[in-house]
Amino acid sequence: MAIADVAPAAAGARLVSAYAGPRHLARLLRHVADGLEGAGIANLPAPAGAAEPVWRRWLRHRADTKPTLWPNHRKAVATGLLDAGTSAVLELPTGAGKTTLSELKIAATLSAGRKVIFLVPTLALVDQLRRSSDNFPKSLANYEISADGDLVAFISGPEFGAIEVMTPERLLAVLSFADADVAELGLIVFDECHLLSPAGGGARSVDAMLCLLHALRRAPQADYLLLSAMLQNAPDVAEWLEQLSGRRCISFVDPWKPSRQARGVVIYAKNQLDWAHTTVRAANFAKRTDQPAHKPPLNLTPFALFGLNNAWARNAPQDRRIIRLSDGTVSLNYGVTGATPNSNEVGASFAACAARAGLKTIIFVNQADHAPTTAKKIKARVPAVGALNELENDLWQDIIAELGGAQHSLLDPTAPALPHNGDMISIERRMAESLFRRRDGASVIVATPTLAQGMNLPAEVAILAGTMRHDEDGREPLKDHEILNAAGRAGRAGHLANGTVLLIPEPPVSFRMDWTPTGEAFAMLEKVLPGSDQCVMIDDPLTTLLDRIQLGDVSSPDVRYFLSRLRAGEGEEADPDRPIQMMDRSFAAFQARKTGAEAAFDVKLVSLKSAFAADAQATEVSTLKIAVFSGMQLEPLTALASKIVAEIDMLPTTIIEWCNGWSIS
Repeated sequence: MAIADVAPAAAGARLVSAYAGPRHLARLLRHVADGLEGAGIANLPAPAGAAEPVWRRWLRHRADTKPTLWPNHRKAVATGLLDAGTSAVLELPTGAGKTTLSELKIAATLSAGRKVIFLVPTLALVDQLRRSSDNFPKSLANYEISADGDLVAFISGPEFGAIEVMTPERLLAVLSFADADVAELGLIVFDECHLLSPAGGGARSVDAMLCLLHALRRAPQADYLLLSAMLQNAPDVAEWLEQLSGRRCISFVDPWKPSRQARGVVIYAKNQLDWAHTTVRAANFAKRTDQPAHKPPLNLTPFALFGLNNAWARNAPQDRRIIRLSDGTVSLNYGVTGATPNSNEVGASFAACAARAGLKTIIFVNQADHAPTTAKKIKARVPAVGALNELENDLWQDIIAELGGAQHSLLDPTAPALPHNGDMISIERRMAESLFRRRDGASVIVATPTLAQGMNLPAEVAILAGTMRHDEDGREPLKDHEILNAAGRAGRAGHLANGTVLLIPEPPVSFRMDWTPTGEAFAMLEKVLPGSDQCVMIDDPLTTLLDRIQLGDVSSPDVRYFLSRLRAGEGEEADPDRPIQMMDRSFAAFQARKTGAEAAFDVKLVSLKSAFAADAQATEVSTLKIAVFSGMQLEPLTALASKIVAEIDMLPTTIIEWCNGWSIS
């Protein structure tokens, strides 16, 4: 019965409903009605070029699990990016649904009878995407997802499957063979495409850019979909692709995000941190002077500095909060010049607290071998999980069979905290993800920032244990995009609406007696909560190599590798000018033309052509053809040919002899 159906007891009297629930529900429904109108996926019109029956079958299948599109998806679809002949560069925040838009574009391509290559930055993501093949079930059409290891590229023949998932390095290897069949290729998706820039991909950016250049030359008929949350110059990249293809390329940038995050930095009271530094220096001085060293535990009370919005300002106290993280203390370490953050141990302590509170937590450590040890530390502080389900039992038996015993696995299937790193075989990672996704499964997963890219796990808390990592050159800071990628794992839309991120900085940072953070603390907060996630400018990594060739450096290993890879995949009748033409279509050439430096770039191309000519004169024709065909460097091929000629009567006759007793230095 409604209030309107009840007559007032007296003139001027007013009836008030005591049941607030129905009114509140009605207000919510009224608010969402406008948002849901047109959001359903089932009636999405078939894109240009797609076969209507196949498209409709896929939409019905998709609607069973994900029946709606978010506002940013609808805006992107309205641009026509799903149409055949349209490429796009999508810059959306982490967790804003880039994967959904890529799946729509893939479905449109498959519905048009064309094939798809999906490029991902890590082999772990290759495995993850292969396992998500139920998004494109074979019953809809004869779709087959291939995601085998790199060696398969050399033995599976030149024909691609309907959907191929691989790293950029593998695609470059495949395209190094002239007979790789790309005639039916309709779409190349490049996830985490900031890998194309030295700032985003480091040394891998050269292979990534060469991969894209070779793909653009070999498959000009294909559409390209580049995805990233980090690009600063997405419109420039889209303009370049449009010029190369002669077809439309959309730059779509939308800052909207469906989930909320609280991002903060672990911080200590300045008087406590100063005491810790003084204690460490006194102990170090005593050791240097052969005196007894007093080394008490460096137990400090942990706090967190949270920014309350992306536009926070240092001089605005209302934009931040300092909150105590624990009733207890955490222990810092003794370092060379002062106290160090003891990031893994402190992070493990926070992760255990979050797990005991029922919060799913990801902790990121900066060395792969730290993941299993940190998981063991957390395991001792959190109750064990329940029994395995049928899939997990099967996976565990497969792991035992593959490794030769449970004792050889990095996983403990009953543990509440599990590692997830590149040292694990794919079925170990798959089992860790399955256990973590279960509400009654593992509460904590310990991974490395490298695996943060594209990792879709339902975490409520993300802890970044440290801002430095070890590499072959010593220790270096994590890059901004690595920190933001890891931070984006907390609060994934479709799983959880909210998430909390904690960064443990190195060195430790502090706040003063008046609760004002130090400048170092603000700098660390800016790393995890910048005004924008757009932190990577795409610059062509090949520009530096061209500069070095122009200066006469044609013998260093990375330049030799570049020269070989640029000529790869040409076949026996190679056009000597084709690599030059390809570089003239590069992003470096586009940037030079846009800045008025075209004449200077042309001089670099002349130097590049001279380097190729010198190789041709100094190398036998047959050796050069093999290098061009395979992408291998000339030097080892020349040495191999010389040794074969010199030892032609004494060559090995068995595989073991070839492997053990015959090599080139």
